[in-house]
Amino acid sequence: MAGGAAEQRPPRADPGPEVTKSSILDTRWGSAFYTGKLSLLGYVNLKGSQTFETIRRQLLDPSTSARVRAFWVAPGIGLGIAEGDLPGTRATDRCVRNHECGMGAVVTPVAYSPATPLVYDVTAPQPHTALSFNEAYYPGWQAEVCTTADGCAMTAVRGGAAGEVSLDVPQGHSTVTLRYEMPGLATAWFAFGGGLAGLLIWPIVGSTLRRRQQTRATSRG
Repeated sequence: MAGGAAEQRPPRADPGPEVTKSSILDTRWGSAFYTGKLSLLGYVNLKGSQTFETIRRQLLDPSTSARVRAFWVAPGIGLGIAEGDLPGTRATDRCVRNHECGMGAVVTPVAYSPATPLVYDVTAPQPHTALSFNEAYYPGWQAEVCTTADGCAMTAVRGGAAGEVSLDVPQGHSTVTLRYEMPGLATAWFAFGGGLAGLLIWPIVGSTLRRRQQTRATSRG
């Protein structure tokens, strides 16, 4: 996939205000896999998942479509949103333009690569400020929050009301690093490594055993 490291994830192609059931499933949005150009409908089109169903429902609902579409097509941002609320169009615009991202939080993109991680500098006026990042939530997202006083620690990640990645940040300045790792990947690599080691070691063990058996047979003769 094209694209390298940058300060901020680029915006996703906007499908326009007339989102329909058929347009959500249009295969042309999947061209991002080959071109590296991100698109909203190509990004969320993981049929059957709870996140996909949430985003699809809100995009098709006239009462929520404009606000969630603005949030999802924006470049990478972290928006201060009360838990259970949806992102607002104006709040999203302010966050993109001025890094003033709601609930008094200032959120500045620092680093991005297509393979993650995404890194943000955050200043929050209140303890446990809820931030929503415009990345679709699936099991496997991890967040590390670093502060000058307390160092770095992993923090819980949850799905927000719009299907986004949401987490709490402490009061004051912190650096948030988001990574995605497919669930079970570490276990799979461990099993693969163990199997590979067995394939490499077993011939040596077998050869050693055969030599010992030959030595014993010779000494008995």
